[in-house]
Amino acid sequence: MKTLWLTILSFALFANDLFAQKDIIYTDDELIQKLSTIGELHNKGLDYAFEKLHKKYGNTYSGGRTEKDRIEMKNFLEKTAIEFCNSSLSPNDICLDAIKKSQNGLDYRLSTLDLVSQLKNEKVAANMSQQFYDLINSLDQLVNDDSRNKNKTEVDNLIKNGIGRLTNYSEKVSLVNSVNTAYSSVSYWSSNYDKWSAFFPKGSSEMQARENPGKKIGKADIVGIITGGVGGCAYGAIGGTVVVPGVGTLAGCAALGAGGAITGGLGNSAKAAVESFIDWLVG
Repeated sequence: MKTLWLTILSFALFANDLFAQKDIIYTDDELIQKLSTIGELHNKGLDYAFEKLHKKYGNTYSGGRTEKDRIEMKNFLEKTAIEFCNSSLSPNDICLDAIKKSQNGLDYRLSTLDLVSQLKNEKVAANMSQQFYDLINSLDQLVNDDSRNKNKTEVDNLIKNGIGRLTNYSEKVSLVNSVNTAYSSVSYWSSNYDKWSAFFPKGSSEMQARENPGKKIGKADIVGIITGGVGGCAYGAIGGTVVVPGVGTLAGCAALGAGGAITGGLGNSAKAAVESFIDWLVG
């Protein structure tokens, strides 16, 4: 009997080791290459969300401003983000709803806090390494600096020079996704904010009288990308895959990070933008 139990225990340990090795780990250069189009895909998702808003509400926003309307808008944009991700990435064995649930409680309103402070306020991303926070602080400075945030070379260098400083694989995935998408998001809102603003009733928010809040929307986007990606990896399903257009199939944590970046970043970006347009009658 003792021999039997030892055999069972040995098999269990062996099986656990197999599962531990189930994730496919990409090199730093492979991650940079395979996640290179996530930012572009994110921007296509924002255009997709804008089209869906038109189909739902008409040529201009025809909804109300109550708490019920706000919840309806939030759920609609989250559903749209998942719908876009399902159609564009074809996730397999990855539950995007689970990734979205990992962001429960995430504050998608525009914030004056720096990126690191915003992240530390979110439970799922509160225990990242100091090296990761240092790199996100560099990203924060890049987003803030108009003379630099339009320079793709600076963005690429932040990824290339920073990824080797991280030892946690999930953080490497989050870094590449967040920096790539930050560049795309800030560029998108610089060019498309007026288009979105015109969709909502003029004067519906005092934000419309201020400067284009594209940077703040971009930062909300980055927080969504990181929390979505980290939450995705934490939810398991390491064997899942996604197909990234122009790159090919991604597996494991990198796939979950890509799925989380699109569902979390796209959803958060759109929700944060809407918050800048509508003065809800609550909150």
